[in-house]
Amino acid sequence: MTKKSITVQALQRQLEIEAALERVRSRSMAMQSSDELSDVLSMLFQQFDLLGIAPKTAWLTLWNPEEDTFTYRSTGTSGLRIQGQQVLDINGMDIWKDLYEKWKTDTSDSVEVLYYSKEDLQQLFSLMEETFSAMPEGERLTPEQFPNGGYSVQGHCKFGYIGYTHAQEPSEEEKEILTRFATEFGRVYQRFLDIERAEAQAREAQIEAALERVRARSMAMHRTSELQDVINTVYQQFLELGVDISGGAFIAINDDIDTELICWGAGGTAEYIERVHLPFMDMPIYTEILVGIKKEPGFFTESYSQKEKRAFLTELFKIPPYTEASSAHKKEVLSRPGGYTRSCYVSENTSIFIINHHGRPFSQEDNDILKRMGKVFEQTYTRFLDLQKAEAQAREAQIEAALERVRARSMAMHHSSELGDVAAVLFDQLNELVGELWTCGFVLCEKDRKEDEWWLSMDGGFTRGFFLPNVGDYTHATLYEGWVKGDAFRTVQLEGNSLQEHYDWLMDIPTARKIFED
Repeated sequence: MTKKSITVQALQRQLEIEAALERVRSRSMAMQSSDELSDVLSMLFQQFDLLGIAPKTAWLTLWNPEEDTFTYRSTGTSGLRIQGQQVLDINGMDIWKDLYEKWKTDTSDSVEVLYYSKEDLQQLFSLMEETFSAMPEGERLTPEQFPNGGYSVQGHCKFGYIGYTHAQEPSEEEKEILTRFATEFGRVYQRFLDIERAEAQAREAQIEAALERVRARSMAMHRTSELQDVINTVYQQFLELGVDISGGAFIAINDDIDTELICWGAGGTAEYIERVHLPFMDMPIYTEILVGIKKEPGFFTESYSQKEKRAFLTELFKIPPYTEASSAHKKEVLSRPGGYTRSCYVSENTSIFIINHHGRPFSQEDNDILKRMGKVFEQTYTRFLDLQKAEAQAREAQIEAALERVRARSMAMHHSSELGDVAAVLFDQLNELVGELWTCGFVLCEKDRKEDEWWLSMDGGFTRGFFLPNVGDYTHATLYEGWVKGDAFRTVQLEGNSLQEHYDWLMDIPTARKIFED
Protein backbone atom coordinates (compact mmCIF):
# COMPACT_ATOMS: atom_id res chain seq x y z
CA MET A 1 0.00 0.00 0.00
CA THR A 2 1.42 3.39 -1.00
CA LYS A 3 1.93 6.33 1.28
CA LYS A 4 -0.69 8.23 -0.71
CA SER A 5 -3.35 5.55 -0.19
CA ILE A 6 -2.60 5.47 3.54
CA THR A 7 -3.12 9.21 3.69
CA VAL A 8 -6.44 8.93 1.88
CA GLN A 9 -7.60 6.19 4.25
CA ALA A 10 -6.58 8.29 7.28
CA LEU A 11 -8.49 11.25 5.85
CA GLN A 12 -11.57 9.11 5.24
CA ARG A 13 -11.37 7.83 8.82
CA GLN A 14 -11.18 11.36 10.17
CA LEU A 15 -14.20 12.32 8.08
CA GLU A 16 -16.11 9.32 9.46
CA ILE A 17 -15.26 10.35 13.03
CA GLU A 18 -16.19 13.98 12.40
CA ALA A 19 -19.51 12.91 10.85
CA ALA A 20 -20.23 10.76 13.91
CA LEU A 21 -19.43 13.70 16.19
CA GLU A 22 -21.74 15.93 14.16
CA ARG A 23 -24.61 13.50 14.56
CA VAL A 24 -24.15 13.60 18.33
CA ARG A 25 -23.99 17.42 18.22
CA SER A 26 -27.17 17.62 16.13
CA ARG A 27 -29.07 15.31 18.46
CA SER A 28 -27.92 17.23 21.51
CA MET A 29 -28.93 20.57 19.96
CA ALA A 30 -32.37 19.11 19.22
CA MET A 31 -32.99 18.36 22.92
CA GLN A 32 -36.16 20.06 24.16
CA SER A 33 -36.48 18.28 27.50
CA SER A 34 -33.96 16.88 29.95
CA ASP A 35 -35.15 13.27 29.59
CA GLU A 36 -33.86 13.37 25.99
CA LEU A 37 -30.34 12.96 27.37
CA SER A 38 -31.03 9.23 27.08
CA ASP A 39 -31.62 9.73 23.35
CA VAL A 40 -28.23 11.40 23.04
CA LEU A 41 -26.66 8.40 24.80
CA SER A 42 -28.42 6.11 22.34
CA MET A 43 -27.03 8.19 19.45
CA LEU A 44 -23.58 7.92 21.04
CA PHE A 45 -23.85 4.12 21.04
CA GLN A 46 -24.88 4.10 17.38
CA GLN A 47 -21.87 6.21 16.40
CA PHE A 48 -19.45 4.00 18.33
CA ASP A 49 -20.98 1.04 16.50
CA LEU A 50 -20.69 2.72 13.08
CA LEU A 51 -17.02 3.46 13.78
CA GLY A 52 -16.36 -0.25 14.36
CA ILE A 53 -15.97 -0.16 18.15
CA ALA A 54 -18.94 -2.51 18.68
CA PRO A 55 -19.63 -1.61 22.36
CA LYS A 56 -21.80 -3.69 24.67
CA THR A 57 -23.44 -0.52 26.06
CA ALA A 58 -22.77 3.22 26.12
CA TRP A 59 -23.16 5.05 29.40
CA LEU A 60 -22.70 8.26 31.38
CA THR A 61 -21.51 8.65 34.99
CA LEU A 62 -21.80 11.98 36.87
CA TRP A 63 -20.02 12.55 40.15
CA ASN A 64 -21.71 14.09 43.18
CA PRO A 65 -18.75 14.80 45.53
CA GLU A 66 -20.92 16.36 48.25
CA GLU A 67 -22.73 13.08 48.86
CA ASP A 68 -19.98 10.64 47.75
CA THR A 69 -22.28 9.26 45.05
CA PHE A 70 -22.51 9.16 41.29
CA THR A 71 -25.43 8.71 38.91
CA TYR A 72 -25.27 6.11 36.18
CA ARG A 73 -27.24 6.14 32.90
CA SER A 74 -26.91 3.42 30.29
CA THR A 75 -28.27 2.27 26.95
CA GLY A 76 -29.40 -1.27 26.31
CA THR A 77 -27.06 -3.74 24.63
CA SER A 78 -28.51 -2.82 21.22
CA GLY A 79 -28.22 0.90 21.94
CA LEU A 80 -31.88 1.06 22.96
CA ARG A 81 -32.88 4.24 24.76
CA ILE A 82 -33.24 3.42 28.48
CA GLN A 83 -34.87 6.15 30.56
CA GLY A 84 -33.93 6.49 34.20
CA GLN A 85 -30.77 6.46 36.25
CA GLN A 86 -29.30 4.82 39.34
CA VAL A 87 -27.49 6.55 42.18
CA LEU A 88 -24.47 4.57 43.42
CA ASP A 89 -22.05 4.94 46.30
CA ILE A 90 -18.54 5.97 45.19
CA ASN A 91 -17.19 3.71 47.93
CA GLY A 92 -19.14 0.72 46.61
CA MET A 93 -16.04 -0.68 44.87
CA ASP A 94 -12.35 0.12 45.34
CA ILE A 95 -12.01 0.57 41.58
CA TRP A 96 -14.62 3.37 41.70
CA LYS A 97 -12.83 5.17 44.55
CA ASP A 98 -9.55 5.10 42.61
CA LEU A 99 -11.28 6.37 39.46
CA TYR A 100 -12.90 9.23 41.36
CA GLU A 101 -9.54 10.32 42.83
CA LYS A 102 -8.02 10.37 39.32
CA TRP A 103 -10.93 12.40 37.96
CA LYS A 104 -10.50 15.05 40.70
CA THR A 105 -6.82 15.57 39.96
CA ASP A 106 -6.71 15.01 36.19
CA THR A 107 -8.24 17.81 34.10
CA SER A 108 -6.85 16.57 30.78
CA ASP A 109 -8.82 14.77 28.10
CA SER A 110 -7.67 11.41 29.37
CA VAL A 111 -9.12 7.95 28.91
CA GLU A 112 -9.21 5.46 31.78
CA VAL A 113 -9.57 1.75 31.06
CA LEU A 114 -10.95 -0.28 33.96
CA TYR A 115 -10.64 -4.04 33.88
CA TYR A 116 -13.23 -6.05 35.84
CA SER A 117 -12.27 -9.63 36.62
CA LYS A 118 -14.96 -12.30 36.71
CA GLU A 119 -15.13 -11.85 40.49
CA ASP A 120 -15.35 -8.06 40.12
CA LEU A 121 -18.14 -8.48 37.59
CA GLN A 122 -20.25 -10.42 40.09
CA GLN A 123 -19.98 -7.52 42.56
CA LEU A 124 -20.57 -4.95 39.81
CA PHE A 125 -23.75 -6.61 38.55
CA SER A 126 -25.03 -6.94 42.10
CA LEU A 127 -24.56 -3.21 42.76
CA MET A 128 -26.12 -2.27 39.41
CA GLU A 129 -29.03 -4.68 39.64
CA GLU A 130 -31.51 -1.78 39.71
CA THR A 131 -30.25 -0.53 36.33
CA PHE A 132 -30.11 -3.87 34.55
CA SER A 133 -33.37 -5.26 35.97
CA ALA A 134 -35.23 -2.23 34.57
CA MET A 135 -34.09 -3.09 31.03
CA PRO A 136 -36.19 -5.23 28.66
CA GLU A 137 -35.16 -8.81 28.03
CA GLY A 138 -32.39 -8.96 25.45
CA GLU A 139 -31.08 -5.50 26.40
CA ARG A 140 -29.47 -6.40 29.72
CA LEU A 141 -25.80 -6.93 30.38
CA THR A 142 -25.01 -10.24 32.07
CA PRO A 143 -21.74 -11.66 33.47
CA GLU A 144 -21.93 -14.46 30.88
CA GLN A 145 -21.23 -11.91 28.13
CA PHE A 146 -17.73 -11.46 29.61
CA PRO A 147 -16.18 -14.92 29.95
CA ASN A 148 -12.67 -13.44 30.39
CA GLY A 149 -13.67 -10.35 32.35
CA GLY A 150 -14.79 -7.02 30.99
CA TYR A 151 -13.53 -3.51 30.23
CA SER A 152 -15.07 -0.17 31.09
CA VAL A 153 -13.57 2.49 28.83
CA GLN A 154 -13.93 5.94 30.42
CA GLY A 155 -13.59 9.28 28.64
CA HIS A 156 -12.91 12.20 31.00
CA CYS A 157 -15.13 15.31 30.95
CA LYS A 158 -15.69 18.04 33.52
CA PHE A 159 -18.88 16.42 34.91
CA GLY A 160 -17.68 12.84 35.09
CA TYR A 161 -17.11 10.22 32.41
CA ILE A 162 -18.75 8.94 29.26
CA GLY A 163 -17.76 5.62 27.87
CA TYR A 164 -18.68 2.14 26.80
CA THR A 165 -18.48 -1.42 28.00
CA HIS A 166 -16.55 -4.02 26.02
CA ALA A 167 -15.25 -7.57 26.31
CA GLN A 168 -11.93 -6.52 24.68
CA GLU A 169 -9.32 -3.97 25.66
CA PRO A 170 -9.57 -0.85 23.45
CA SER A 171 -7.02 0.09 20.80
CA GLU A 172 -5.17 3.39 20.82
CA GLU A 173 -7.41 4.69 18.01
CA GLU A 174 -10.54 3.78 20.01
CA LYS A 175 -9.15 5.71 22.98
CA GLU A 176 -8.50 8.71 20.77
CA ILE A 177 -12.06 8.54 19.37
CA LEU A 178 -13.50 8.37 22.88
CA THR A 179 -11.42 11.39 23.90
CA ARG A 180 -12.99 13.47 21.13
CA PHE A 181 -16.49 12.28 22.02
CA ALA A 182 -15.91 13.05 25.70
CA THR A 183 -14.88 16.62 24.83
CA GLU A 184 -18.02 16.97 22.73
CA PHE A 185 -20.18 15.47 25.44
CA GLY A 186 -19.01 18.11 27.91
CA ARG A 187 -20.78 20.68 25.72
CA VAL A 188 -23.80 18.38 25.35
CA TYR A 189 -24.13 18.05 29.09
CA GLN A 190 -23.95 21.79 29.60
CA ARG A 191 -26.98 22.11 27.32
CA PHE A 192 -28.70 19.39 29.35
CA LEU A 193 -28.06 21.37 32.55
CA ASP A 194 -29.50 24.52 30.98
CA ILE A 195 -32.63 22.65 29.91
CA GLU A 196 -32.92 20.97 33.30
CA ARG A 197 -32.63 24.35 35.04
CA ALA A 198 -35.37 25.82 32.84
CA GLU A 199 -37.60 22.81 33.50
CA ALA A 200 -37.07 23.14 37.23
CA GLN A 201 -38.08 26.81 37.09
CA ALA A 202 -41.19 25.96 35.05
CA ARG A 203 -42.09 23.14 37.43
CA GLU A 204 -41.65 25.42 40.44
CA ALA A 205 -43.98 27.97 38.83
CA GLN A 206 -46.51 25.19 38.19
CA ILE A 207 -46.36 24.00 41.81
CA GLU A 208 -46.62 27.52 43.20
CA ALA A 209 -49.65 28.19 40.98
CA ALA A 210 -51.32 25.04 42.36
CA LEU A 211 -50.61 26.15 45.94
CA GLU A 212 -51.97 29.60 45.13
CA ARG A 213 -55.24 28.08 43.85
CA VAL A 214 -55.66 26.35 47.21
CA ARG A 215 -54.86 29.58 49.06
CA ALA A 216 -57.36 31.49 46.92
CA ARG A 217 -60.13 28.94 47.52
CA SER A 218 -59.35 29.06 51.24
CA MET A 219 -59.64 32.84 51.35
CA ALA A 220 -62.93 32.61 49.45
CA MET A 221 -64.49 30.50 52.24
CA HIS A 222 -67.40 32.25 53.94
CA ARG A 223 -68.86 29.22 55.72
CA THR A 224 -67.26 26.23 57.42
CA SER A 225 -69.26 23.94 55.11
CA GLU A 226 -67.01 25.12 52.27
CA LEU A 227 -64.00 23.29 53.74
CA GLN A 228 -64.91 20.31 51.54
CA ASP A 229 -64.58 22.55 48.46
CA VAL A 230 -61.05 23.46 49.53
CA ILE A 231 -60.16 19.79 49.96
CA ASN A 232 -61.58 19.02 46.52
CA THR A 233 -59.32 21.77 45.19
CA VAL A 234 -56.31 20.21 46.95
CA TYR A 235 -57.07 16.88 45.30
CA GLN A 236 -57.48 18.43 41.84
CA GLN A 237 -54.14 20.23 42.18
CA PHE A 238 -52.40 16.96 43.08
CA LEU A 239 -53.85 15.44 39.92
CA GLU A 240 -52.85 18.39 37.73
CA LEU A 241 -49.30 18.23 39.10
CA GLY A 242 -49.12 14.55 38.17
CA VAL A 243 -48.77 13.24 41.73
CA ASP A 244 -49.15 9.47 41.60
CA ILE A 245 -52.46 9.20 43.49
CA SER A 246 -54.70 6.21 42.86
CA GLY A 247 -56.46 6.22 46.21
CA GLY A 248 -57.24 9.87 46.93
CA ALA A 249 -56.11 12.68 49.20
CA PHE A 250 -57.30 13.05 52.79
CA ILE A 251 -57.18 15.63 55.56
CA ALA A 252 -57.35 14.52 59.20
CA ILE A 253 -57.89 16.63 62.30
CA ASN A 254 -55.28 15.81 64.93
CA ASP A 255 -57.53 16.11 68.03
CA ASP A 256 -59.13 13.14 69.85
CA ILE A 257 -57.80 10.54 67.44
CA ASP A 258 -57.68 7.75 70.05
CA THR A 259 -61.38 6.95 69.66
CA GLU A 260 -61.98 7.96 66.04
CA LEU A 261 -60.26 9.58 63.10
CA ILE A 262 -62.16 12.60 61.76
CA CYS A 263 -61.20 13.34 58.20
CA TRP A 264 -62.32 14.78 54.90
CA GLY A 265 -61.33 13.30 51.58
CA ALA A 266 -61.52 13.50 47.82
CA GLY A 267 -61.01 10.87 45.15
CA GLY A 268 -60.26 7.20 45.64
CA THR A 269 -63.13 5.04 46.89
CA ALA A 270 -65.67 7.74 46.02
CA GLU A 271 -65.52 10.72 43.69
CA TYR A 272 -65.69 13.08 46.64
CA ILE A 273 -66.27 12.05 50.25
CA GLU A 274 -67.33 14.56 52.83
CA ARG A 275 -66.45 14.59 56.51
CA VAL A 276 -66.29 11.05 57.85
CA HIS A 277 -65.77 9.63 61.33
CA LEU A 278 -63.64 6.49 61.15
CA PRO A 279 -64.00 4.39 64.34
CA PHE A 280 -60.94 2.66 65.71
CA MET A 281 -59.84 -0.40 63.70
CA ASP A 282 -57.19 -2.70 65.13
CA MET A 283 -55.14 -3.14 61.97
CA PRO A 284 -51.78 -1.59 61.01
CA ILE A 285 -53.07 0.64 58.21
CA TYR A 286 -55.24 2.39 60.81
CA THR A 287 -53.16 2.22 63.99
CA GLU A 288 -49.85 3.26 62.43
CA ILE A 289 -51.18 6.52 61.04
CA LEU A 290 -52.37 7.39 64.55
CA VAL A 291 -48.83 6.81 65.84
CA GLY A 292 -47.44 9.06 63.08
CA ILE A 293 -49.94 11.86 63.74
CA LYS A 294 -49.22 11.81 67.49
CA LYS A 295 -45.53 12.48 66.89
CA GLU A 296 -44.09 15.93 66.36
CA PRO A 297 -45.11 17.67 63.10
CA GLY A 298 -43.21 16.21 60.17
CA PHE A 299 -43.35 13.68 57.36
CA PHE A 300 -43.61 9.89 57.20
CA THR A 301 -44.43 7.27 54.58
CA GLU A 302 -45.66 3.67 54.91
CA SER A 303 -46.25 0.69 52.64
CA TYR A 304 -48.48 -2.36 53.15
CA SER A 305 -49.05 -5.65 51.36
CA GLN A 306 -51.99 -6.43 49.10
CA LYS A 307 -53.42 -8.70 51.82
CA GLU A 308 -53.29 -5.90 54.42
CA LYS A 309 -54.83 -3.49 51.93
CA ARG A 310 -57.78 -5.78 51.17
CA ALA A 311 -58.45 -6.47 54.86
CA PHE A 312 -58.51 -2.74 55.62
CA LEU A 313 -60.70 -1.79 52.64
CA THR A 314 -63.16 -4.59 53.46
CA GLU A 315 -63.70 -3.02 56.90
CA LEU A 316 -63.74 0.50 55.45
CA PHE A 317 -66.65 -0.37 53.14
CA LYS A 318 -68.74 -1.13 56.24
CA ILE A 319 -68.49 2.51 57.38
CA PRO A 320 -70.59 5.41 55.99
CA PRO A 321 -70.22 7.02 53.50
CA TYR A 322 -68.18 4.15 51.99
CA THR A 323 -71.20 1.84 52.46
CA GLU A 324 -72.93 3.85 49.71
CA ALA A 325 -70.43 2.74 47.07
CA SER A 326 -71.87 0.36 44.50
CA SER A 327 -71.11 -3.36 44.68
CA ALA A 328 -69.30 -3.13 41.35
CA HIS A 329 -67.08 -0.31 42.64
CA LYS A 330 -66.26 -2.17 45.85
CA LYS A 331 -65.39 -5.29 43.89
CA GLU A 332 -63.16 -3.31 41.52
CA VAL A 333 -61.27 -1.60 44.36
CA LEU A 334 -60.76 -4.85 46.30
CA SER A 335 -59.49 -6.65 43.20
CA ARG A 336 -56.80 -4.10 42.36
CA PRO A 337 -53.34 -5.70 42.29
CA GLY A 338 -50.45 -4.36 44.32
CA GLY A 339 -50.06 -3.09 47.85
CA TYR A 340 -51.01 0.13 49.59
CA THR A 341 -48.68 3.10 50.00
CA ARG A 342 -49.36 6.23 52.05
CA SER A 343 -47.36 9.41 52.55
CA CYS A 344 -48.42 11.80 55.31
CA TYR A 345 -47.41 15.32 56.33
CA VAL A 346 -48.33 16.28 59.91
CA SER A 347 -48.85 19.92 60.95
CA GLU A 348 -49.87 21.27 64.33
CA ASN A 349 -53.63 20.92 63.81
CA THR A 350 -54.07 18.86 60.65
CA SER A 351 -52.51 16.00 58.74
CA ILE A 352 -52.70 15.57 54.98
CA PHE A 353 -52.03 12.21 53.39
CA ILE A 354 -52.10 10.72 49.91
CA ILE A 355 -52.42 7.06 49.05
CA ASN A 356 -52.06 4.76 46.08
CA HIS A 357 -53.28 1.21 45.50
CA HIS A 358 -50.39 -0.14 43.46
CA GLY A 359 -47.89 -0.18 46.33
CA ARG A 360 -45.07 1.78 44.68
CA PRO A 361 -43.49 4.46 46.90
CA PHE A 362 -44.28 8.05 46.03
CA SER A 363 -41.41 9.89 44.36
CA GLN A 364 -39.30 12.45 46.20
CA GLU A 365 -41.00 15.22 44.22
CA ASP A 366 -44.47 13.83 45.07
CA ASN A 367 -43.59 13.90 48.76
CA ASP A 368 -42.10 17.40 48.53
CA ILE A 369 -45.33 18.65 46.93
CA LEU A 370 -47.30 16.96 49.74
CA LYS A 371 -45.24 18.75 52.39
CA ARG A 372 -45.78 22.13 50.76
CA MET A 373 -49.50 21.47 50.33
CA GLY A 374 -49.70 20.44 53.99
CA LYS A 375 -48.27 23.79 55.11
CA VAL A 376 -50.76 25.66 52.94
CA PHE A 377 -53.69 23.61 54.26
CA GLU A 378 -52.68 24.31 57.85
CA GLN A 379 -53.31 27.99 57.04
CA THR A 380 -56.66 26.97 55.52
CA TYR A 381 -57.64 25.24 58.75
CA THR A 382 -56.78 28.34 60.76
CA ARG A 383 -59.28 30.25 58.61
CA PHE A 384 -61.78 27.41 59.08
CA LEU A 385 -61.47 27.73 62.88
CA ASP A 386 -62.01 31.50 62.64
CA LEU A 387 -65.16 30.93 60.56
CA GLN A 388 -66.31 28.24 62.97
CA LYS A 389 -65.97 30.66 65.88
CA ALA A 390 -67.81 33.40 63.98
CA GLU A 391 -70.61 30.98 63.02
CA ALA A 392 -70.96 29.85 66.63
CA GLN A 393 -71.25 33.48 67.75
CA ALA A 394 -73.80 34.22 65.02
CA ARG A 395 -75.78 31.09 65.95
CA GLU A 396 -75.80 32.07 69.60
CA ALA A 397 -77.08 35.51 68.67
CA GLN A 398 -79.79 33.92 66.50
CA ILE A 399 -80.89 31.63 69.33
CA GLU A 400 -80.91 34.47 71.83
CA ALA A 401 -83.04 36.60 69.49
CA ALA A 402 -85.54 33.73 69.10
CA LEU A 403 -85.72 33.28 72.87
CA GLU A 404 -86.33 37.01 73.29
CA ARG A 405 -89.29 36.86 70.85
CA VAL A 406 -90.86 34.06 72.90
CA ARG A 407 -90.20 36.00 76.13
CA ALA A 408 -91.74 39.12 74.66
CA ARG A 409 -94.90 37.28 73.58
CA SER A 410 -95.11 35.60 76.97
CA MET A 411 -94.84 38.94 78.80
CA ALA A 412 -97.52 40.39 76.52
CA MET A 413 -100.14 37.83 77.70
CA HIS A 414 -103.16 39.35 79.43
CA HIS A 415 -105.41 36.28 79.42
CA SER A 416 -104.68 32.58 79.99
CA SER A 417 -106.34 31.89 76.65
CA GLU A 418 -103.30 33.51 74.95
CA LEU A 419 -101.10 30.62 75.93
CA GLY A 420 -101.86 29.12 72.53
CA ASP A 421 -100.44 32.24 70.86
CA VAL A 422 -97.22 31.73 72.81
CA ALA A 423 -97.11 28.15 71.55
CA ALA A 424 -97.43 29.41 67.98
CA VAL A 425 -94.52 31.86 68.45
CA LEU A 426 -92.48 29.06 70.04
CA PHE A 427 -93.15 26.88 67.00
CA ASP A 428 -92.18 29.61 64.54
CA GLN A 429 -88.92 30.35 66.31
CA LEU A 430 -87.93 26.69 66.70
CA ASN A 431 -88.82 26.00 63.09
CA GLU A 432 -86.44 28.76 61.97
CA LEU A 433 -83.65 27.42 64.18
CA VAL A 434 -84.12 23.68 63.60
CA GLY A 435 -86.18 23.27 60.45
CA GLU A 436 -88.54 20.50 59.26
CA LEU A 437 -90.55 20.44 62.48
CA TRP A 438 -93.98 18.86 62.36
CA THR A 439 -95.07 20.38 65.64
CA CYS A 440 -93.77 21.75 68.93
CA GLY A 441 -95.23 23.06 72.14
CA PHE A 442 -95.17 22.49 75.86
CA VAL A 443 -96.68 20.10 78.37
CA LEU A 444 -97.97 20.94 81.85
CA CYS A 445 -97.32 18.11 84.31
CA GLU A 446 -98.31 17.46 87.92
CA LYS A 447 -96.92 14.83 90.24
CA ASP A 448 -99.10 11.78 90.85
CA ARG A 449 -101.41 12.84 88.02
CA LYS A 450 -101.76 10.17 85.36
CA GLU A 451 -102.34 12.63 82.53
CA ASP A 452 -100.58 15.77 81.28
CA GLU A 453 -101.91 18.93 79.61
CA TRP A 454 -100.52 19.34 76.07
CA TRP A 455 -100.34 22.60 74.09
CA LEU A 456 -99.20 22.08 70.50
CA SER A 457 -98.64 24.42 67.59
CA MET A 458 -98.96 23.42 63.95
CA ASP A 459 -98.72 25.11 60.56
CA GLY A 460 -102.40 26.04 60.55
CA GLY A 461 -102.46 27.57 64.05
CA PHE A 462 -102.45 25.97 67.48
CA THR A 463 -104.46 23.49 69.52
CA ARG A 464 -106.17 24.35 72.77
CA GLY A 465 -104.77 22.55 75.79
CA PHE A 466 -105.84 18.90 75.94
CA PHE A 467 -105.03 15.99 78.22
CA LEU A 468 -103.19 12.76 77.33
CA PRO A 469 -102.32 9.87 79.67
CA ASN A 470 -98.72 9.49 80.77
CA VAL A 471 -99.16 5.77 81.33
CA GLY A 472 -99.74 2.96 78.87
CA ASP A 473 -97.39 4.36 76.20
CA TYR A 474 -93.60 4.21 76.19
CA THR A 475 -93.12 7.73 74.79
CA HIS A 476 -95.42 9.57 77.18
CA ALA A 477 -94.33 7.52 80.17
CA THR A 478 -90.65 8.20 79.42
CA LEU A 479 -91.19 11.95 79.03
CA TYR A 480 -93.19 12.14 82.27
CA GLU A 481 -90.49 10.15 84.07
CA GLY A 482 -87.91 12.71 82.87
CA TRP A 483 -89.99 15.57 84.27
CA VAL A 484 -90.41 13.83 87.65
CA LYS A 485 -86.65 13.27 87.87
CA GLY A 486 -85.93 16.87 86.95
CA ASP A 487 -84.01 16.07 83.77
CA ALA A 488 -83.11 19.20 81.81
CA PHE A 489 -83.41 17.29 78.56
CA ARG A 490 -84.85 13.98 77.43
CA THR A 491 -85.35 12.54 73.97
CA VAL A 492 -87.31 9.60 72.58
CA GLN A 493 -86.76 8.20 69.09
CA LEU A 494 -89.23 5.75 67.53
CA GLU A 495 -89.23 3.87 64.25
CA GLY A 496 -90.78 0.81 62.67
CA ASN A 497 -93.17 -1.19 64.89
CA SER A 498 -92.57 1.02 67.93
CA LEU A 499 -93.69 4.08 65.99
CA GLN A 500 -96.78 2.26 64.70
CA GLU A 501 -97.70 1.15 68.22
CA HIS A 502 -97.39 4.73 69.48
CA TYR A 503 -99.79 6.12 66.84
CA ASP A 504 -102.22 3.22 67.36
CA TRP A 505 -102.28 4.13 71.07
CA LEU A 506 -102.96 7.80 70.28
CA MET A 507 -105.78 6.93 67.88
CA ASP A 508 -107.50 4.93 70.63
CA ILE A 509 -107.79 8.14 72.72
CA PRO A 510 -110.85 10.14 71.57
CA THR A 511 -109.28 13.56 72.21
CA ALA A 512 -106.13 12.71 70.24
CA ARG A 513 -108.16 11.07 67.44
CA LYS A 514 -110.25 14.22 67.02
CA ILE A 515 -107.12 16.42 66.76
CA PHE A 516 -105.67 14.16 64.09
CA GLU A 517 -108.96 14.10 62.19
CA ASP A 518 -109.27 17.92 62.34
